[in-house]
Amino acid sequence: MSHSLGNEVSHLRGIDALRAVAAMLVVFYHMVLLPNMQIPVYLNVVKHHFGVGVPLFYALSGFVLAYGYLDKLNERSQVLKFYLRRFFRIAPLFYSMLIVWLVASRIKWGTFPGSFHDLVLNASLLFGLVPGKHESIVWAGWSIGVEVLFYLLFPVVAVLARSLRSGVLALALAILVSSSFFTVASSLDIGSYAYMNIITHLPNFLCGVLAFLIWRHLGFRRSAWQGSILLVLSLLGMLAVIYVPSAYRVLMLASGVRLDLYIWGLLFIGLILSLCMFPNRIIVNQFSIGMGRDSFSLYLWHPLIIVMLVDFYAWIGGRLGGGVLNFLACALVTVCAIRLVSYYSFRLIETPGMKLGKRLTNAQ
Repeated sequence: MSHSLGNEVSHLRGIDALRAVAAMLVVFYHMVLLPNMQIPVYLNVVKHHFGVGVPLFYALSGFVLAYGYLDKLNERSQVLKFYLRRFFRIAPLFYSMLIVWLVASRIKWGTFPGSFHDLVLNASLLFGLVPGKHESIVWAGWSIGVEVLFYLLFPVVAVLARSLRSGVLALALAILVSSSFFTVASSLDIGSYAYMNIITHLPNFLCGVLAFLIWRHLGFRRSAWQGSILLVLSLLGMLAVIYVPSAYRVLMLASGVRLDLYIWGLLFIGLILSLCMFPNRIIVNQFSIGMGRDSFSLYLWHPLIIVMLVDFYAWIGGRLGGGVLNFLACALVTVCAIRLVSYYSFRLIETPGMKLGKRLTNAQ
């Protein structure tokens, strides 16, 4: 069974919904960490595990690129069109946020972030290659720097990992290289770059590619009961990683290796496949699909909105205390504000950028 895409990735509702999940995990993670919000101990899972939303984004990116382009990059012209479309998918919003953060930093802190050279590096979108500059002028932008490098790498992946067997081998090799790199990088004086780089996260991206290869091998199967079982197993695996002490101790046996990151990647394969087989309405609904569609805007706008809401969080905390009601109230305000901004950001910035990229590639 094949799928017809033309030049566009066909609509997968489950993937859109998972984008929303990934985005909200990161939003709640930063909502707690940026203002140092006091939360009950049983909500510490937000601090310790919700950052996994970024690796989930990478896995989803790998799946979508494989689904849309794995068999379509056979000629130089096709590769150039791919790069052009990816540029106009990322650049318009990122450049807009770059301007927003320059203005916001000047207003709030009285200075511009970084130097002229930092600005040029951010404009090149290649800051993910430079330790110390990788976190970007745009807050949370480090992941965009890594994503751009995945785009640059993908035509090579498309050549080397076209079959299920080659995809498995590529993932195994990536885990070996990633773990070795992380071990060495952690011993160097390069700060967060040991984690925030393309090599460390390459297995997550390839897990998404492998999820597509598995689904294709299954004939793009649709099955409510198989999808449901796979979803339950994936969620149970995630809960075990988070809440079972013995599972956590096993993951920590390999000192200096992000074994937990690779386990999450494998669980993401199951999660992606489950919703491809059966996009159940609990996760896949009109609200999550809409948020998933706008997730790039949601992701890039959320740190600024959280910073703007810090005093309001304090006001809410003063009235509700530091319990679960305080967390839920702050989460509700944050989601409403970010959802509103991302809705218009997608339509006013992202959509025109994507249309321009499409026109330019169609004109070639």
